[in-house]
Amino acid sequence: MNNVKTVVYIMTVVVFLTVHCNARIGKESHKSVNKRACGRPGDVCTSTTDCCGHDDPESGHCVLCTGIFVGLFGIGRRTCGCSTRSVAVDLATHKIVTDVCDGRDRSGSRVCRTRIAPPGDSYYRGDDYYNSRGK
Repeated sequence: MNNVKTVVYIMTVVVFLTVHCNARIGKESHKSVNKRACGRPGDVCTSTTDCCGHDDPESGHCVLCTGIFVGLFGIGRRTCGCSTRSVAVDLATHKIVTDVCDGRDRSGSRVCRTRIAPPGDSYYRGDDYYNSRGK
């Protein structure tokens, strides 16, 4: 009987946390509409659209609003930053349509840089994203 109570308690806590996180994310997504300027890397953000350069056709897929602890636990703040090994994918064809993000420039600037993945690389432009994962 105690095992059943423990399982029910854990499931209740997990459901509560899921509902709480989804509610927080829903509130945060509406906050970005009120902002006038975009954030530089390191600035606080609520969604990727708050970050400068997120819509740049060359490297925009590199600029993301990140912060996993905020979404899960409500701790800290989400900030604009460069991701690594990310690519933009065409939703209809699942083909990779940009070069792979390689993170920050070595000079220490806050500008994201990309690299051209060679043929055979799992991030090669034009490959099917889901099929290339097993390479």
